Amino acid sequence: MIVPLDGDWRLELAGSAMSGRSDWTAAVPGGVHEALIASGTLPHPYLDYAAAAGRWVEEREWRFKRTLSGLGTRAPGERDFLVFERLDGRASVLLGGEALATHHSTFVPLELDVTGRVDADSTLEVVFEPIAAGWAGRHIEMPWGWYAPEERVWVRKPQAQFCWDHCPRYVNVGIGSVRIERRLDARLRRPWVRVLAADAGQAVVAFQVDVEAWGESAGGAMTGLTVEVELLDATGRQVAAATAPVRDGAARAVLTVDRPRRWFPNGIGPSPLYRLRARLVSGGAALDTWEHAVGLRTLVLRREPQPEEPGCESFTFVVNGVPVFAKGADWVPPSLFASKPDDAGRVESLELLAETGANMIRNWGGGDFETDAFHDACDRLGILVWQDAMFSCARYPDDDPEFLALATAENEHHIARLRNHPSTAVLCGSNENEWHEDTHVPADPGHEFPGSRLYREVLPALVERLAPDMPYWPCSPYGGDDHNSEFAGDRHNWSTWHGMPMRRRFGEDCVNGQTSEAVGYRHLGEDRARFLSEFGVHAIPSLRTLRRYVAAEGLELGSPAMLDRDKNEVKGRLDLVLDAHAPARADLDDQIFWSQLVQAEALTLGIATARTRMWSCSGALFWQWNDCWPAISWSVVDIDLRLKAGWWAARRAFAPVLACAIVDGDDVAVFLVNDTPAPVAHEVEWSLLGFDGRRVAGRTAHVAVPASTARLVDRVPGVAGDPDLRRRALVAVSLDGASAGRTLLAELKDLARTRPAVTVTWEVDGGGAIATLASDGHALGVHLEADDPAVHAEDNWFDLVPGHPRRILVTHRHGGTVDPAQIEVAWR
Repeated sequence: MIVPLDGDWRLELAGSAMSGRSDWTAAVPGGVHEALIASGTLPHPYLDYAAAAGRWVEEREWRFKRTLSGLGTRAPGERDFLVFERLDGRASVLLGGEALATHHSTFVPLELDVTGRVDADSTLEVVFEPIAAGWAGRHIEMPWGWYAPEERVWVRKPQAQFCWDHCPRYVNVGIGSVRIERRLDARLRRPWVRVLAADAGQAVVAFQVDVEAWGESAGGAMTGLTVEVELLDATGRQVAAATAPVRDGAARAVLTVDRPRRWFPNGIGPSPLYRLRARLVSGGAALDTWEHAVGLRTLVLRREPQPEEPGCESFTFVVNGVPVFAKGADWVPPSLFASKPDDAGRVESLELLAETGANMIRNWGGGDFETDAFHDACDRLGILVWQDAMFSCARYPDDDPEFLALATAENEHHIARLRNHPSTAVLCGSNENEWHEDTHVPADPGHEFPGSRLYREVLPALVERLAPDMPYWPCSPYGGDDHNSEFAGDRHNWSTWHGMPMRRRFGEDCVNGQTSEAVGYRHLGEDRARFLSEFGVHAIPSLRTLRRYVAAEGLELGSPAMLDRDKNEVKGRLDLVLDAHAPARADLDDQIFWSQLVQAEALTLGIATARTRMWSCSGALFWQWNDCWPAISWSVVDIDLRLKAGWWAARRAFAPVLACAIVDGDDVAVFLVNDTPAPVAHEVEWSLLGFDGRRVAGRTAHVAVPASTARLVDRVPGVAGDPDLRRRALVAVSLDGASAGRTLLAELKDLARTRPAVTVTWEVDGGGAIATLASDGHALGVHLEADDPAVHAEDNWFDLVPGHPRRILVTHRHGGTVDPAQIEVAWR
């Protein structure tokens, strides 16, 4: 029996009342901030400067209370377990005034045996102490580290709650879902689905589960307890079954599936899911059940010397024997409010990711372990998950016994949880910590430092014990001569944006450049990484998004309100990047347009460069996918799930078969990249086009490309070295007669073009509409946008050239009706 305890709780502020008030109604799941906002006590943090108005919440003691009614008479052998899915803060739990437990990790659920304590009405309380109690009297040497490191490293909760370069400080205090579970005699614990083998002929699945028993079932070897296991396909048909006795507190079974439907990442193949059901049975009665999706696949992280590039080592994920070029982005928590996650929003965001053709998401180590709904969606969509442990951009006190116990417990819990998901690809020890230690303390590369015991000993030992088939990686980035090497492991390219040195060796200093040339995105075309796991450029969200959260007087270029949306430590960095590439900006609308177009150009270059180097490079994950508040950031999907130009650039650059042109010195190289597991043959055409629409030169080739291969199709000599031609022309590429993209030969600011006139006509198409667009000149960044972010064009942020009108279908992602009168078309 499950008794949910979600709903309205009483919230009390300990100590002196605020403005005469000291209690509120709080919705659980939920937090203090949400309750105060709902009552009008606090403004919403997304509005203007309101995030700072909630800072005092973390400094006070808070009490959540509710009355428990009796659960009725317990049968012999029944136990009651009180389960908190999440306690976001340092908490104590009391029942009937009696202290039950303290809990100091947001990342781990709390379960308490309350048998006999809830048989009559009693008061359940959760008391959160001021967050500073977590680091009071503690100190750790921090010769480097960012975003309140000496505070946050002691507190096991999402590190970005203490502020980051994409979000404000907003330290949550709250409770996740709560319930009482009444269990009879025994229950299943820590189930493990392990795919031992999976080929086209047969898959072998091992299932193991611990059994906790009490009462009569606990005697001896739990005689008479069995676990019945069955595997069902998508139609509900049983494809395998077994019954296993419980021995020494565990049950083990092996299932075989003939001619299995194997699970592949998005774009490589289908991602079918089976269902595994397990029942703990005694005397024919089920005491407990467990069910989970299962993907039949094998996965390894292949790291081997690359003979064609001496001194280099591959970094390639291989699924079912098929190498996968990882395409995707980095994920941050999608809200400032963590206690009640918006799972529908998470799933929609991941569906937008899959729509680009991506096959991997990296859950960044400054954020949060994600919800079951997140990982279930990744399983369904074929999105591999690079899972960071939650340690980022700081030293961590792993010599402190309490901290080490908390850090070990949280990772033990999540490794055991995530090992059952076919989407889980790798556990990574931290975000940037090994790299930053060596760049800021360069005299002794590879030395031990606070935190390194976690990444080098504790976490790999947990993976080996709990999920030996799961790859482990100590840090992102890591590998090579400098833990941000181009020649081994994964790499974060922050030469673009932060101006870091493109190439560094152990022992060398790392000094950032603060000029437009140093931070410009052209460095992405120079990168020779084995696997790019971070790179990106800021883009300001749509004015339509900003209007929802920023007062009208703040919607000005360079205003304090706009600067507050940019949490980057150097406020003028975006201007430096735009000065390198874009024309002068007259107003905020101009700044928004050019920031989005420059971000799109940067992502196109970074992704295309990486993909054309397949398999010298095996992945391109850009920073970042999403936002947690209405920010000026690196995201391509804003807080309202409105798509920036970068989303459309990623969708084009992630195409399974990509035809593209890349400037290479004075030449332009034309490539055809085949990501699919089968050979392809296509007609590839490149054209040198003037901005008046005239074709200056071109060539068509019929190209056959083997599976998982990039091939140079043609080289256009000299065109990028002609100063006048660079300004007046571009290289367009088509695939089987359809436009595949274009490459500018000069910076946007140097192009010899004027803003053309664009005409738009509409026709209704069911609940959607079709726009026909035509231009009398070369139009850059043509895009259709409505106030409703779910209004979705089939293509957007494209070029429009004279004599080549475009018909664009516009629909609504949620099935609503599209009104052409509400859609604006913009361009430059």
